[in-house]
Amino acid sequence: MNKLYIPVLAGALLIGQTSLSAQVPTVTCSVSAAAPPIVRAEGKAELVSDILLVCTGGNPAAAAPVNLSVFLNTNITSNLTGPGADETEALVLIDEPQPSPALNISNGIPFVGQVKGTPPIIPSGNVFTGLRTGFVNEVIFPGLPLVPPGAGTRTFRITNLRALPPPSAAAPSSILAFIAVSGPVSVAITSPVVTVGFVSQGLNFIFATLGANLNLKFGERFASAFKKRIENGAGPLLPVKQNHPGVVSCTESGFNPDFTSVTPGATGSADTGTRLLAKITGIPFGIPFVLVPNDVTSSSGQLVAARIAPPYAPPFAGGVPIVAGGFGLVPVAGGTATVLYEVTAAAPHAGVNGCLVIESFVITAHPWPFGSLAGASASGAFAPIDPTPVISGPAPEPRFE
Repeated sequence: MNKLYIPVLAGALLIGQTSLSAQVPTVTCSVSAAAPPIVRAEGKAELVSDILLVCTGGNPAAAAPVNLSVFLNTNITSNLTGPGADETEALVLIDEPQPSPALNISNGIPFVGQVKGTPPIIPSGNVFTGLRTGFVNEVIFPGLPLVPPGAGTRTFRITNLRALPPPSAAAPSSILAFIAVSGPVSVAITSPVVTVGFVSQGLNFIFATLGANLNLKFGERFASAFKKRIENGAGPLLPVKQNHPGVVSCTESGFNPDFTSVTPGATGSADTGTRLLAKITGIPFGIPFVLVPNDVTSSSGQLVAARIAPPYAPPFAGGVPIVAGGFGLVPVAGGTATVLYEVTAAAPHAGVNGCLVIESFVITAHPWPFGSLAGASASGAFAPIDPTPVISGPAPEPRFE
């Protein structure tokens, strides 16, 4: 573990221990993280698994606000979504609230749908936002309302945590989370450290000459390295909310509650799907354009790489995927052409698209209107390219280096 995080975790542990002796009876919470995902080593803001606190005990008549802190063994990179200057997209959901018009009982109090709470007011809602702190590996939920469940149970789901993957050696490295609770209610945390992700390289890129053309092949190193932006309706760019607690959507987006939009950059809503960037170099003089397809179907037939039309501006996060078929021209400048695609879903669009198999895309580049790319070479990478390694407002999600 990086030395930077040892005093932070130790300090958090002391906070938790202090709260245990504050008063009785004690609320006891077990911590778990279901099916930690493999995340891309190339990423800078990778979604990790949700963390569940299932709590029992305590006096139901002794409701009080508590402070819940989450620490990772790496930087937290969930984006700022406001309206507060330090308010992030990281959320705590109390008692698994279902989307409107469902009637939910959270903290023993009825709410219709998912309601953003105002700490430390009880009752005020069933969804609470996390704040960044002075530590790059912490988010805190201050004034989180806790009504002890007594003989029942109370569930807190922490979601929309994004992380900077720590360096990966030969074996996948792990992303760990540590949970601490402090406040006037005595809370005991059993097994406060959980694994929330494993790190692995995500992209394999190769190129090969095919006569006068050049084949660009983007391949996954593990299933789910290529993901669409958000869940779809009837079309590849028609967004649908991801607002059912605990449902894994296998998209670049996280949990998108009732009170936010599905527009790029909103709480839990990614800016783009996985983007695939290729730079073709060594193009012979006299070739003004490269002709490429507007969309390419993946090896399984479940995903489509849709072209983004130039001009591009770093970090390659702008532009709308072209899903109409056909071909497009990419200009050549100084013997170089840049090709950009975004992963979308193939028909019927909705569902877990392409996340259970290893996918690849083969994009054939043609010289236009004449010539040969036989002497050219190419490199490939994930995009958008933005090295921001901390919680941020303007940095795109996902982002890569």
